[in-house]
Amino acid sequence: MTVTERVERGAELLDKHVPGWEQSVSFGNLHMGRCDRCILGQVFHQSYGGLERLGLSRRIACDYGFDITDAEAEKTLTGNSSFNDLANEWKQLITKRLREQSNVR
Repeated sequence: MTVTERVERGAELLDKHVPGWEQSVSFGNLHMGRCDRCILGQVFHQSYGGLERLGLSRRIACDYGFDITDAEAEKTLTGNSSFNDLANEWKQLITKRLREQSNVR
């Protein structure tokens, strides 16, 4: 599954549990490697509480774009910025949604 597919899957899950969640995310504070500044951290004020509320384990969080995979973590150690790639996917999805919402109003 691609990063884009995982993020879309995570957004769909958030839509079911927290409609309008994208309004809670600050791009300036977004950091996928920090439990208080990642998507779940910003929506639920702490990523672990968000995982619990969504019924996910930390191990499965990467399948929904809420964390990087083990393979991506290995790349991060070698200098590639997997957390930034994941954050950029979330930013693109949220930007698209917010634009669509503003066109509807």
